Amino acid sequence: MAAANELSADLWQERRVLNGLICALETTASGSPCRTAPAADDMVLTLRAAGLARDIAVIDLAREWDVSDDASLPELILGAPEDGPWPYILSAHLESMREQVRRIDDLGATLPAPAGKSHGNARHRDCQAPAGADGNRRMETLSVIPRPLRRFLG
Repeated sequence: MAAANELSADLWQERRVLNGLICALETTASGSPCRTAPAADDMVLTLRAAGLARDIAVIDLAREWDVSDDASLPELILGAPEDGPWPYILSAHLESMREQVRRIDDLGATLPAPAGKSHGNARHRDCQAPAGADGNRRMETLSVIPRPLRRFLG
């Protein structure tokens, strides 16, 4: 069960990074400090790195549990041994991470972006913030949360 422990540790790290991103976005939205919030762009890069570590742990665990190497978290939960704690532990990670992503999406939808600026990684063509009904540009939340993380959460 070393692979399951490793994945759980990586998910905890990813959850910490998501919390940091929430803090950074709240700071941007309110203008008031949220402890010592790092920049949202820095948190997105850290989130991508945490995702790579998670992907490696998933491959190791998938082989141990005989599931697909690119299994999503819901698929890993279904493939977990029923006689152990892993379905419950992984379900708690899934629930928490989905809630964090929802919160980030909600925060991102309320943030104005400078006109003509894109958010997230400049290499993404879809990062241009769309204009809202009031004419202000909004943060493109799909570029804040990496697509592989969204896929992993199901």
